[in-house]
Amino acid sequence: MKLAEISEIELEDGPFPPHSLGFVKLHGNGNDFILIDEISRELVAESAKRRIAIACCRRSFGIGADGVLFLTGSQRADLGMRLFQPDGSEAEMCGNGIRCLAKYAWETGYVGQSFDVETLAGIIPVQVRERDGGFWARVDMGVPRFDRPSIPACGSGDLINETIGDYAISAVNTGVPHAVIFVEDLDIDIDDAAPPIRHNTLFPEGANVNFVRAGSSLQVRTFE
Repeated sequence: MKLAEISEIELEDGPFPPHSLGFVKLHGNGNDFILIDEISRELVAESAKRRIAIACCRRSFGIGADGVLFLTGSQRADLGMRLFQPDGSEAEMCGNGIRCLAKYAWETGYVGQSFDVETLAGIIPVQVRERDGGFWARVDMGVPRFDRPSIPACGSGDLINETIGDYAISAVNTGVPHAVIFVEDLDIDIDDAAPPIRHNTLFPEGANVNFVRAGSSLQVRTFE
């Protein structure tokens, strides 16, 4: 794991940052992130975090990533984690993201084998180990919530097989809202199919969209 630097990113109101900014690139199950270490001090001003996430996450013109992780201190836990997505919105939590953050924190010596991370979804317990020459992490994601108020989604009761456009949608909250659609074929233009679901009025805070094909194993394509 090597530290790289952002020397200049063009934002809407001009170039950023005024000085080089160190970052690390990591992935969990192919879900890739830019991690910026703000344990010692804030490196990206609050007003710029959204904008730098949009600029850095662009695949063709930025570094390219599914999100920017900010590793911070915390008064309630051992570490803090904030995640800004490619559209600039801030996510409550991400399982793959917190695993990447855990690997970085472990390898830099910030934490031992068990620690807690403060996120917008609450305090998340994490355990890490070296196993078989690699890195192993266990994240307590909590109990999945299926009732609409907890997702959140409009209405009452569980959200199961509700129709949006051409798809039957079910939903669950595993730290963030997820809309789940079972399909026969994953050859879908998800950039076209997913946004009307993610931004549907059914989900007042939006939702990640997961297309799932069931068989001897589950294959998943996710839009965040």
